[in-house]
Amino acid sequence: MNVAEFLKLPMAHNFKVLTGDDVGLDRIITGANILDNPKADDWLTAGELIITTGYFFYESYAQQKRYFQHFQELNIAAVCIKTGQFFTEIPNELIKLSRQLGLPLIEIPYGVAFSKVLKTVMNQLSSDLASEQQFTLDIYSQFFESSLNNGGIDYIAKKLKTIVENPVLVTTSNWEVLSLAGFENEFRQTLNKQGKEYHFPKQSLQNLPKNVEQVQHPFYRKLYKNEQEVLCCIMPIFFNQINYGYIIVYLKNRSLVNTDYIALESCTMSIALEVAHQTEKERVNNQVYRDFFAHLFAGKITNVETLRTFNIDINVELDYSVYIISVYFPKISNKTLFEQRKYEEQAMQMLLSALHRYIQNNFLDSNVFKQGNQLIGLLGNAKETKQAAVQAEQNKILNRLLKYLKQQINRTLHFSIVVGSSQPILSVAKSYSEATNMLNTVAATQSGIHFLNEFYLDTFLSEQISTQAAAEFSAHYLHKLIAYDQKNHLNLLQTLASYLANQQNIAATARKLYIHRNTLIYRIERIEDILAIDITELNIALSLQLALKFYQENELE
Repeated sequence: MNVAEFLKLPMAHNFKVLTGDDVGLDRIITGANILDNPKADDWLTAGELIITTGYFFYESYAQQKRYFQHFQELNIAAVCIKTGQFFTEIPNELIKLSRQLGLPLIEIPYGVAFSKVLKTVMNQLSSDLASEQQFTLDIYSQFFESSLNNGGIDYIAKKLKTIVENPVLVTTSNWEVLSLAGFENEFRQTLNKQGKEYHFPKQSLQNLPKNVEQVQHPFYRKLYKNEQEVLCCIMPIFFNQINYGYIIVYLKNRSLVNTDYIALESCTMSIALEVAHQTEKERVNNQVYRDFFAHLFAGKITNVETLRTFNIDINVELDYSVYIISVYFPKISNKTLFEQRKYEEQAMQMLLSALHRYIQNNFLDSNVFKQGNQLIGLLGNAKETKQAAVQAEQNKILNRLLKYLKQQINRTLHFSIVVGSSQPILSVAKSYSEATNMLNTVAATQSGIHFLNEFYLDTFLSEQISTQAAAEFSAHYLHKLIAYDQKNHLNLLQTLASYLANQQNIAATARKLYIHRNTLIYRIERIEDILAIDITELNIALSLQLALKFYQENELE
């Protein structure tokens, strides 16, 4: 049914076409929508007949112009305004604007109920459902067949571009471009390029909806980038309560019609299936890598022939360092423990996928797998390279990698990376042991990248001294002071730790503890009396520092 046929219905015999018989009466009506909420325009779709009192734009021509231009961009069929509530009569300037836009403007008498118009239109349209349903089935069939035959996201994007006759791009939930179809150089310039990858500049969109990752319907926004203005239709890929990304159509050639929306909706299902398939494939591959690395890190692979039986692509001519990326998630107040864990698992899977893409696109000699909230990998370097040069290059690579990972997640996460020494592939278990020992030393609040030389003493002590031996050493030197503190509700142990940490500098320690220097001197003398030692002796000071270190680590455990 078009607008002219709608106006011939008995219910519409008193309706008045204000824009004349030559403006848009052949526009196809695909539905009807009552619109009296200024924030509801994101829910409109092409071909709809809008029914309104004009409540949210009657006071200002600037508002009328903004909304009617948006209606025209959305390819709305016509706008019906009921007079008598907010408009006593439709302004001539609004009629003139509607004619300029080619958008039929219809006046509805005050006594006509909106529900009657809505019901009449929908009943009339029900007779056209058969052909639309057939088109829907055909489209679903085409995209579903693509998913079954591993056509991939590129094929789906190209197919969609052919249907909507406009450039199409598909992104991840973090707006990283997965596929481009019909994008010439002029439109590629509207994207952000990072290395070999493109990112859609969501910050350049006008008034992006709040919590956009939870939106489940198409919406329109203008993109302003590099002196270009592009109207975009953005369709979230939302399936089974998970946002997989977005389909973005640049409206370069024509407006979208109802069948385009059907194609977009079908497309989201197919892309979600592709992403889910890829996720499952990565899960299986991750398990294969975990099994391989479990053998490698346990020292069970002792020769190259055994290593090659795992069918893992590793260059045995290189040396490798183990790096462990720990990801710390903030507690989200409105989520249950199950929802929090599910979110963390999805985020870690997304970070693993992003890391694989980064390694592949930057030709790094690296293999990586996921274990809990950690990403564990090998980073290769040429043999016989000086350690300082190896560390400098690794620091550069991992800093870039860390920056890339931070861009992949919507929420602010805390990342910490530890790196073991460089070893031949068959001896890489040593590098893994060093990295895991460093994890016990690096506090959760210490972000950034940490190398073995920063924690060599801690790693050495952890490897060479058992927990029992450390506890006995700590008790030998400190048990009298700990008992005195507990009995008298004091904290002389803290005073001792601060004094030694400040190289036995009275002024610096007093400032640190916010006490008078004479108070500090009295405390130090009291500590020496309790322990029956002279702290100024070098061996005694070193022994106390080790005892304090063992004690603090034991308290953390």
